[in-house]
Amino acid sequence: MIFLGDIPPPLHGMSAINKQMLDEIKKHKKVFFINTSPTLLSRYYHTRFWLLIKAIYFIPVTILLLWAIIFRREKVLYRSLNGGYGQVFDFCWLSIARLFALKVFLHHHAALYLTSRSKLFDAICKITNFNAVHIVLGDAMHDALSTNYNIDQKKIRILSNAAFFKINDAKKLKSNPNEIVRIGYLANLSLSKGIDVFLKTITHLNGKGLKFEAIVAGPCHDSVIRAQLDTACSQLSELKYVGGLYGSDKDNFFEALDCFIYPSRNEAEPLVIYEAAVEGALVLSSEAGCMKSSAQRLQGWSMPLDSPDVWAEAAANKILLSSEAMGLSSREIRKEVFYNFAAEARENLDRIIKEMVHAKA
Repeated sequence: MIFLGDIPPPLHGMSAINKQMLDEIKKHKKVFFINTSPTLLSRYYHTRFWLLIKAIYFIPVTILLLWAIIFRREKVLYRSLNGGYGQVFDFCWLSIARLFALKVFLHHHAALYLTSRSKLFDAICKITNFNAVHIVLGDAMHDALSTNYNIDQKKIRILSNAAFFKINDAKKLKSNPNEIVRIGYLANLSLSKGIDVFLKTITHLNGKGLKFEAIVAGPCHDSVIRAQLDTACSQLSELKYVGGLYGSDKDNFFEALDCFIYPSRNEAEPLVIYEAAVEGALVLSSEAGCMKSSAQRLQGWSMPLDSPDVWAEAAANKILLSSEAMGLSSREIRKEVFYNFAAEARENLDRIIKEMVHAKA
């Protein structure tokens, strides 16, 4: 089996899941791994050079793919798909898979090209439809793929990212002794990820009589957004920016939260809402991608992000009315709900890997 995908570095949601998926498949099947991410040049991620680097790296990746098919006689291909113009690379690699009649498993980590019809992805569907299984993250992506691209539902599998979370039943949640509501936001800071909406929400909360502290975490590569964030922090004593968090620092960030806000504009099924759910935090999100159903399952709150101001005011009101939901007992219930959801997702993962192991071209 050929595993064709990005793994860290650079680290982002899709590459993190790819690494875990690769490790899971390796437990059951011999894998020829081709890394489609130029990891040695990962320092150029988030720069204007990255797409050029990926385009150049396309050549050795393609050579390796052909070598694996022709000389190793591999018959099954797993591909974690790009979004946007990166699907030009996917189209080429999947055309090769079609030429050699490989069985293909396509794992979708972005929702936008599914919910909004894409000519490029439509072309990919046409060349893979003969022998492809599609793996999506939730019902919304399943329905969009079936409706917008006429993919047979029998060829679609649902695998939530929750399947890749390690469950620790012995871990106890930390109580909040000072009665200050702890609100958090973590992302690669951008308008796409809704940092502006988060700041509007905190502004609406300010002066409403609620004792709270709000922490923004994550790298910022946009000087305009960084200036706006610095201004907001100087005007609101409750707001702090702590930069990028990794490892134990990131774990400690989520452990301290009562509420996690994630009003992203372009999302599929972000890992961060599950990282918050592990700690029982109340999740408030937009409804991009699969987040509406995720928030519902986690006993959180969601609302379409049609208007940033309307969303921010509604989210602020939700926090003001949810003091009981911030308590330790409510957090323990939400934690248990997530653990049950993750266990169900894990069963789906096991079934999909079993299908891969026994797949034939």
